[in-house]
Amino acid sequence: MLIAHLVALNRQIVGLSKDEARQSLLSAVGPLAAAFSRQAGLSGNAHAAVRAAAYGQVRRYVQAKLHDPDLSPDSVLASLHFSRASV
Repeated sequence: MLIAHLVALNRQIVGLSKDEARQSLLSAVGPLAAAFSRQAGLSGNAHAAVRAAAYGQVRRYVQAKLHDPDLSPDSVLASLHFSRASV
């Protein structure tokens, strides 16, 4: 998920405002922090950052497939390998 977020950020960063680019970079750091949260003693916002990154991935996927007649909640979840409960 982190790699997908960074790849998308790489494609979009040129068109982002300074504040948008900053927020996108910060949201990339969140999943990394969450991955090591137990070892680093982190809690709270790390989980929220992972959720924000997942929602961003879902949003980008839906935007890319918006005109696909087969687009559905189930197709999004299957394509991104997310469970319904996680989203």
